[in-house]
Amino acid sequence: MVEKLPNRTSAIVLIGTVLLAVNMYVDRAAVGQLRGSISNEFGWERDEAAYFIGAFFWAYALGQVPAAALGLRFGFKTVLTVFLVLWSGATILTGLSTTFAVLIASRVALGLAEAGAYPNANALIRGWFPERLRGRACSAVTLGGRLGWAISQFLTPILEVAFSSWRMVLISYGAVGILLAVPFYLLAKDKPSDDLASGTEDPGHPTSDTRDSKPVVELTLWRMLTEPNLIRASLVQFFLNFGWVFLLSDLPSYLTGELGVGKVESGFLSSIPAWVSCLGMVAGGIITDWTARAFGMRWGRAIPIASSMFICSVASFVCPWFSNPLGFVILLSLMAIAADISNPSVWAFSQDIGGRNAGKVLGWVNMFGNIGAGISPVAISMIQREYGWDACFWLFSACFLTAAGVGLGMDSSRKLATAHP
Repeated sequence: MVEKLPNRTSAIVLIGTVLLAVNMYVDRAAVGQLRGSISNEFGWERDEAAYFIGAFFWAYALGQVPAAALGLRFGFKTVLTVFLVLWSGATILTGLSTTFAVLIASRVALGLAEAGAYPNANALIRGWFPERLRGRACSAVTLGGRLGWAISQFLTPILEVAFSSWRMVLISYGAVGILLAVPFYLLAKDKPSDDLASGTEDPGHPTSDTRDSKPVVELTLWRMLTEPNLIRASLVQFFLNFGWVFLLSDLPSYLTGELGVGKVESGFLSSIPAWVSCLGMVAGGIITDWTARAFGMRWGRAIPIASSMFICSVASFVCPWFSNPLGFVILLSLMAIAADISNPSVWAFSQDIGGRNAGKVLGWVNMFGNIGAGISPVAISMIQREYGWDACFWLFSACFLTAAGVGLGMDSSRKLATAHP
């Protein structure tokens, strides 16, 4: 049985944040498909392209917590709108860049701007949805990101051929984002109070999240560095993103360079994991809401995270034995589905323990995840050159297995408002 959303505004907020996530990932993922053309124009070797890709993730990582703090200070809707305009402008700047320095600067700007998307969307969503619907609401937003990734993988090479220019692709994507900012700002709203999250605004559907009604806990740097729950969640995201980012940054070039696939065919094949991973996002929201009810908050988020990471580990381990392009992509699609089953659990975990600080919690966890993503392209380039691709996939497998073990320790019942630092 499908539950109704709490009210009309919650539906508007949800749709708006989903569209923002779609746009964000379209812009972010496009350079994975355009990497070869950009490298050829600027005469880059593999390492230079890796630094170009990695610059985004470092900026994205470091911008997470400050961006979440801006949302608390100026309002989540306003900050999301500003960041949308900024990352769209950065995408246009990438298309206009004529030097390596400007290209790197545009990627850093894109990372800093997009860093504000998920933490503030997470906090905005939490204000409009009670605990019983959080997993599904979170999965809808992260599903938007995966749709954007899939659209970008499929559409970008087609547009590049149609425009005969990688630059026009990025300029077009940026223009669409700026146009989207207007209706989002006019229609979305911040929750005027925390009543819904504490269960007082939806009397027909009470929620167990009553402890959120306590005063907001100051989430200091020391608290974030020493809180065991946040350490575990951060490590999970670090190891997950280290392995997962291959799909976003290296899969298209792997298909063309290692498996002999053509450019347009590569766009089609590399979009398959993105499309099917949407199933993981949808299933992940349903699963984490069900496990939270069935096993309680201690295990309700940990079980989906640990199980999905184990599946990713097995899939990565056997990758070297798949040389057929379609078979290889199908195996990676299984990994993508499993990885995205864990995503709604991580978002819901941030809301469960963070209360009003949910955006900061997710931002902190995402920061470490994207440090892993920032290290990964450069590490992959070095390891691949010295030891070959097999070693890269086995390293991914070890990272996912570590994430599975650490994920079992995540305790969503341990609220920051009541936990001891």
